[in-house]
Amino acid sequence: MSIHVVVDNAPLSIYIVSMRETRVSDMDAPQVIEYLTTEEVGRLLRCSPSALRTWRFKRVGPPWMTTGRKVLYKRSDIDGWMETQYVPDQLHAVGTRAGR
Repeated sequence: MSIHVVVDNAPLSIYIVSMRETRVSDMDAPQVIEYLTTEEVGRLLRCSPSALRTWRFKRVGPPWMTTGRKVLYKRSDIDGWMETQYVPDQLHAVGTRAGR
């Protein structure tokens, strides 16, 4: 069994390759999971880190995990959550002057 770990030296990003039994055919495309900090997610979503902390307290917003005292977000979870927040243009127009 092989364990492969990839670490990016960027101060806020951590990349981890999943631990699993490795076959020769799997070596070509390792599965990389990107974890983001609260500050990185805030920049990505264009909101403040305190807004994310409030969302965590209220149990709303994107999914998160903790490792000790560190809060991390999976990039794939952030992308999925952002897709659920999408509101089509047709719904924005209802009840507004432009939608009349």
